[in-house]
Amino acid sequence: MTNNSNRLSRVSFHRNLIILLIVLSIFIQGIIIAFSYFRQHVTFESSEHFIIIFSTRLIVGFLSSIIVAYPFVFLINYFNRQFPWSKSIFKRIILQLFSIIIFTIIVSLGSNQLVETFYPAYKLDITLISNDLMIYTVSNIILVIVLEAWMFYDSNRIAQLESKLLKDRLLKMNYEMLKNQIKPHFLFNSMSVLSGLINHDPEVAQKFIKEYTSMYRYIIESLEVPVTKLSDEIKFVESYIYLQQQRFGPSLIVSKHIEIDLEKYVLPPMSLQVIIENAIKHNTIDNESPLTIHIYNIQTDIYVKNNIQPKMSSVNSTHIGQKNLISRYELICKRSPVFMEYENYYIGMIPVLNPDFELTAFAKTN
Repeated sequence: MTNNSNRLSRVSFHRNLIILLIVLSIFIQGIIIAFSYFRQHVTFESSEHFIIIFSTRLIVGFLSSIIVAYPFVFLINYFNRQFPWSKSIFKRIILQLFSIIIFTIIVSLGSNQLVETFYPAYKLDITLISNDLMIYTVSNIILVIVLEAWMFYDSNRIAQLESKLLKDRLLKMNYEMLKNQIKPHFLFNSMSVLSGLINHDPEVAQKFIKEYTSMYRYIIESLEVPVTKLSDEIKFVESYIYLQQQRFGPSLIVSKHIEIDLEKYVLPPMSLQVIIENAIKHNTIDNESPLTIHIYNIQTDIYVKNNIQPKMSSVNSTHIGQKNLISRYELICKRSPVFMEYENYYIGMIPVLNPDFELTAFAKTN
């Protein structure tokens, strides 16, 4: 999410936590006063006396709950990272119970001392302290259980919201990719090539149609997915290259040498095609100046390298396709494409990813 969204999320978390603590404070202090009253540890001279006692304990209890809750929020987050419930149940229970007892002793003694300071008539005695300690221990256990459940719900809610936002962003970017593929210029060129093939070589025309439909089927199927198998991307690129080679003939030379498991790795759909399309779009291609594109891998990075021979009428590139591709990588992993010029070559590098441990949670669940 953006920094603004993260800030709003934190504000929402703290606001909801305060509301939760107010409700719990009213509930817990009500139980404590009722218990003390029926055990005759405290008496009320009048309704005003009761309101003063209850209000004082409520304020002190609320402040105490904040003092206890925020360390527990920190500890719960720490325990979730270091001792997740799925792996360390027994150790997690012992550590949290120990933390609850320590905090309870400190906060219980401190809160009773505060009450006596602000309301001298409220005298401390060992029985009242032990009762409060017992009640606070139980209430803090309840508080931790409630915090655990609430934090799980809140993190799950935020994760779902973030996933929806990321999915909407992905759909928008993939939609932009689709628009690039159905631009009238590309369609016109493809139909012109097909028209010529139908008259001169019907067999090649049939293959052209097959590759054309295969390419667009892949595009449509990839609109809502963050990643696709490398093997499927390679087939898509081969179809795209075939269409372009029918247009440019021997002036477009493409070599492919990839030596990794095509079924094992994934990448954003249409990643390779974007780089190949840019090479064709921005360079002169004719019999005197053929464009040579090399596709190869170095470990788990795939490179697309072409000789630079800019078109005379070519306008400065806005790099929209590259920016789109980098943004799509940001959604799914911590690695990013790299683009550079080296001597008289333009090189694009895109990482292919192991889906078992390199993808973000969003990419794995969508």
